[in-house]
This record gives sequence, C-alpha cells and structure tokens, in this order.
Amino acid sequence: MTEALLTIFYTLILLWVIRKWSFFHCGELTPNIISAIFLLKIGFGFLLFAIYYFYYGNNRFTSDAFRFFDDSLVMYGALKKDPTYYLRLLIGIGLDKPDLAPYIKEMTFWGRDFPHGLFNDNQTIIRVNAIFDLFSFGYYHVHTVFMCFFSLIGLTALYKAFVPFLQKLKLLLLIGIFLIPSVLFWGSGVLKEGVVIFSMGLLIWSLFKVVEKPNVKYLSVLIISILILLFIKVYVIIALAPGIIGFILLKKKNRRHPLLVYFSIAIAGSLISLSVHKKIPEIDLITKLYFKNVDFIKMSERTRSNSAFYITRLNNNPIGFVKMIPSALTNTTFRPFIWESKSAMMLFNSLENITLFLFGTLCLFLSKKRANIDFKLVGFCMTFIIILYLFIGWTTPISGAIVRYKIPGWPFFMILSLLILDEQKLYAKLPFLKKLNAKIK
Repeated sequence: MTEALLTIFYTLILLWVIRKWSFFHCGELTPNIISAIFLLKIGFGFLLFAIYYFYYGNNRFTSDAFRFFDDSLVMYGALKKDPTYYLRLLIGIGLDKPDLAPYIKEMTFWGRDFPHGLFNDNQTIIRVNAIFDLFSFGYYHVHTVFMCFFSLIGLTALYKAFVPFLQKLKLLLLIGIFLIPSVLFWGSGVLKEGVVIFSMGLLIWSLFKVVEKPNVKYLSVLIISILILLFIKVYVIIALAPGIIGFILLKKKNRRHPLLVYFSIAIAGSLISLSVHKKIPEIDLITKLYFKNVDFIKMSERTRSNSAFYITRLNNNPIGFVKMIPSALTNTTFRPFIWESKSAMMLFNSLENITLFLFGTLCLFLSKKRANIDFKLVGFCMTFIIILYLFIGWTTPISGAIVRYKIPGWPFFMILSLLILDEQKLYAKLPFLKKLNAKIK
C-alpha cells in the first residue's frame, strides 16, 4: 500500500513538473500531449515489470529489470549504517578498503562475469538506482516512474532538436520519436536504456544549440551528456562521434558533399582506432569488440537463450570485422526473423522490424528531389545508425538483446526516413495525415 501511494504521489508531482517546466513545451508538444506520453510510458514500465515478474518468474539473478535495482538496495542500506559508506560507494572513493568489502561482496552484479569493456556500466546503473533510492525509500515502482521521466526528457530533447527541420511532418516525427513500441517498452523500465535515451537526447539537442549559438548552459549540458554516455553505454557515444564531428565541421564550412565528409570521418576514426592502442594500451577497440563477441557467444551457450542464433566467432583481426559487416547489419536490422519467432514477444519484435523497415522503404519511394534533402542531417543520422548497428551485430548472438540494444537507433531511423520524405507526395496519397499534422501546433 505504501509503495502504491508513493508511486502515485511522485507521478502527480512529475506531471505537475511537466506542465510547468517550459522545456517540455515547444508549441507542438502541449502539456496535455506530453503528460499523456508520460502516463503511457509508465504503463509500459509496469508492463515490463509484469512480464519479468509473472511470465519469467521473478528471476532476480538473470533479469536486468531487477538485478541492478536489488544491488542498489545494498548501497542504500550502507547509508543507514554510515552515510560516508554510501557516498564512497556512490562516488567510487576507497572501494578497495576493508570497510566497504561487505557491501561490494553482497552486490551480485557490481562486477561482471565478462569484464571486457572500457567502463563497467553495471556500476553506473546501480549508482543511478541508489540515487533514486534516496527518494523512493527502496520501492521498485517509484524507480519506474523516475526512469520514465528521465527518458521522457531525452526523447523531448531529441524531438526539439529535429522538429525545426520537419515542421510539415510533426505528427510523424512525434510518433517516430515517442511512440515506437520497443522504445516505449525498454526505455520505460528500470534499465540502462532509460539513462541512455536521457543522455543521448540531451546530447543531440545541446549539440545543435551549441553549434547554432554557443553558450555556457548548452555547452555544460553537452559535456555532462557525453560523460554519462561514456559511463553507461560507451559504444553509443563512439557511434555518435563521427556524426558529431561531421556536423560541427559542416556547420562551420558549407561543403558540397556532406555524406563524403561523414564517411571520411568514420574511416579516419576506424584507422585511428586500429593504432591508438600502441600509445594507450587500455583503448584497443578491436580487442574490446573481439572479447565482447567471444563473451556474448559464451553467455548465449551457457544460458541457452531461446532467441540465440549463430554468429561468426571473430578473431582479433580487422579483416574479420570487415567480412562480417553484411551479416552484422542484417542481424541488427531484421532479427528476430519472423520464422524464428518462438514467443509472442519475438513475433511482435519481428513485426515491428518489418513495419518500420517498410515505412523507411515507403519514404525512399516518396523521397524529395536530391537538391531538397538536407544531407547534413541525413549523414548525421545515417552514420550513427550504421556504426551502432555494426557494434551490435559484431558482438550479439541473441535476438532479444539486439532488440534492446538497438532502441537508441530507432528514433534516428525514423528521423532519417522523414528527412528524405517528400511530404507533398505523402499527403497526396494520404490526405488525412495532412489534416492531423495541421492539428499539432
């Protein structure tokens, strides 16, 4: 009863914040619309909990929906014994001291079975939940409400960044950013994805603002967003990096072939990544991806996942990565294939992939003339999607994991599709969409 009341209390408080905070209002996003999206996200967050609690049997050891939350309660418990213990665990000071050893030992997922990676993002999400615990008093559903709110901030920031370029397609942009089912589902639970969406959206929004007119506020948001992504999902910021650099260069100097600029930066970045480890051994991207590939294959074999499939076991050689590009992109784009669907969720994910891919294909057939396409933005989105999908496809042999990991890419896929779409051709075939778009003011 206490958890229900506290969950309702925070929901009402955050609804009030949404209606009062000007950040959420940009003409098209009225308080009523954004409040409805927030409540919808909370509904999806509760659905995720219900599926993992009832359908998958409340497995606290294997489910990301619970295990990082449970570990955060250990850190929160340290606060009651000695606040300095909590602060040191939160900040990461003196973690090797004996007085913190009992807490670190009790946190099952503070360390990782497969420790390869630039940063331990498990610790980051545990710490985020430990901060939430200060307000939730350890009640799970309050964390769902908080995560929905923060991911809503990220999605709103992403919408505000791109809506000036898609004024005549505002309705489809709203749907493409806020209402893709897998983004709603995975981005509304007590998971890393909510934090990724939060920081990624703010990064893009602040980047566009800084490039347009630099100031300290937007630059601070940009730096903080990059730091959060570094510690929660480093491969997302790596995938964004060529687009960020290319966007800044193209804004400073108008070049004739924007896509070539993005492509050149991506290739240059790849070449640098092959040699940087000679100077800084800890940053060896190829080796990190190789171990991620091996670790994920081992994990899929150990857990006997229902959605596991075969991928090539890479060797620590760039040629192997190049050869795997077609299968990596195919797996990330289309898995789970509809004929592989062994559950209702897998079937739904497969149908979602097909539907959104067909929408992108429709936009391609109804595309603008080349001269009317903003290739600066197209290249930005395309570069991010391709690099993100390669990272996922190179390392992940489980369809269920792919569905989760690629949700940062779905809004960009929809934005990319809308950037090339000729709205006049679309509205000529579907005039009712023009009327609906006009109502979003």
